[in-house]
Amino acid sequence: MLARKIFKWFVRVFADFGLVLPLVMLCARKTQLIHPSAARNEPIIILALSPARFLGDLRALACSGTFTIYSMPEYWQYAALALHAYDSKLQRRFLTRFLHVYRRYIPFDVVVGTSVWYKQDIPWGAAAQRSGVPYVILHKECFKPEPVQTQAAVEKALKFGPFMGERLLVHNEPIARAFISKGYVSKDEVDVCGAMRMDDFVGRAKSSGVSCAAQRKRPLVTYFSFALGLGLDDRGVDPFPKDPRLGWYDLFCGSHLAFAQLALRRPDVDFVIKTKWLGQWTKLIEQVLQDGDVELDKLHNLNIQSSGDAHSLIFESLVVCSFASTTILEASLARKPVIIPHFGEVDKEGFRGRVKLFDSYSLFDVAETPNDFAQRIEERLNNPDVNPKLELAKRNLFERWVSPLNESALKRYIEILSNVGERGVTSQSDR
Repeated sequence: MLARKIFKWFVRVFADFGLVLPLVMLCARKTQLIHPSAARNEPIIILALSPARFLGDLRALACSGTFTIYSMPEYWQYAALALHAYDSKLQRRFLTRFLHVYRRYIPFDVVVGTSVWYKQDIPWGAAAQRSGVPYVILHKECFKPEPVQTQAAVEKALKFGPFMGERLLVHNEPIARAFISKGYVSKDEVDVCGAMRMDDFVGRAKSSGVSCAAQRKRPLVTYFSFALGLGLDDRGVDPFPKDPRLGWYDLFCGSHLAFAQLALRRPDVDFVIKTKWLGQWTKLIEQVLQDGDVELDKLHNLNIQSSGDAHSLIFESLVVCSFASTTILEASLARKPVIIPHFGEVDKEGFRGRVKLFDSYSLFDVAETPNDFAQRIEERLNNPDVNPKLELAKRNLFERWVSPLNESALKRYIEILSNVGERGVTSQSDR
């Protein structure tokens, strides 16, 4: 029996490694360019893991003319991992061999990912680093202003071990210090770059007369909706848990219903609820409104949407509503009055300490009940002017947590990725 198991194991190993070439050939055929552009004569070639998670950033880099960027097909990324899912040693060998052959077809200089805890990326990144191709993470989830959330982010990253790549690029200094202080990454391996997608927004927000709100025939109020599990991942709460009361359920229901009821009373105003995706998110909003006797199909001045550009909505809006999101800071930079709902679970055990930007609430309009939420929106529709004395503090808050105000983020990413691509690996991963 033992001999048979050993024989099967050897057959599987040799079969797997014999399949590397045809698998790579199929993967290479499915590999696509991201936003083909007129790059320089000898551009640095980047292979992006999980490309759908940060397409905007990848397109911005491609449009710079410095890089040619390929997206690794996600199906093949997962399939190759599954081949040796229960044997990490064999998986490491297989991925390293796969990448070695893959580079014959796509001669990439750098491999990039977008999160320190994407388990589908980590083995690929480590394999690239081991094989001499630098792995760089453009970590996108950096808005962790409360200490409990910062600690949770570091612990989540450390579940996969210390950083195994060449460079870790983050949006802000506080998250960089947190990763360094807990030993996840050395100070020489991390760079603070800001958010490249913010450069254009910052430029528009700083320009005079940039607001589109005054050009609209009808005023617009936008509510940037939030997931029930926002900021509660350290408690094991999913974005939309099976038991919704594990998350910000009362706050969610109360604020969305009050927003829709105000839309009923104000047919002269347009209202938008902006989500990040469809499905359970929008279905929950529809259920909340239905339970509150709001007939959405008859409410023609309220639109629930997941598509569209958040920044365009900010500029077009007369009033912005948001909770625990960078849109609070973005709308403030665009000189919009921002109303934050603060009721429901906010003072309950397990939720306290997880309200983002709570220590800076004095800079914004904070509603303490659903009725107060609607009332403050109406007040701001009548008087949307913001206090100029608070503008500097809001700008500083944006720069601390989101991106620099000199519109230099994209330039910084280009500079670092160019240097890494030209220099190659300087520290080997043993993972």
